[in-house]
Amino acid sequence: MEVLNWIGLLIILLVGWMIWSKLTWKTIMVGSDIRSEEAIRDKYRLYKSVNIRCRLKKEVQPPIVTGVNQVVTNHVDPNAGSTILKLLVHRRDIYKVNQLKS
Repeated sequence: MEVLNWIGLLIILLVGWMIWSKLTWKTIMVGSDIRSEEAIRDKYRLYKSVNIRCRLKKEVQPPIVTGVNQVVTNHVDPNAGSTILKLLVHRRDIYKVNQLKS
């Protein structure tokens, strides 16, 4: 019974940490092509130069399987997925980003 209490507590702490980490960082820019990724990296360098806490996050979207033929042969092009680059800013530094814009 004591083990179940520890597991329950661990799950609660893990869920709390996941919620807290989602609330700590705010996504302010998203791009999926080369031009927008360059703009995001430029903003990232600018924000870092003025001590704004920010980070880049790259996500790979899985390819969408369409048609019966691909499912039957179990062949999906690994390059068919797209990548998304996100610029995240710490929630306490959002006001600094807004000051830079004005």
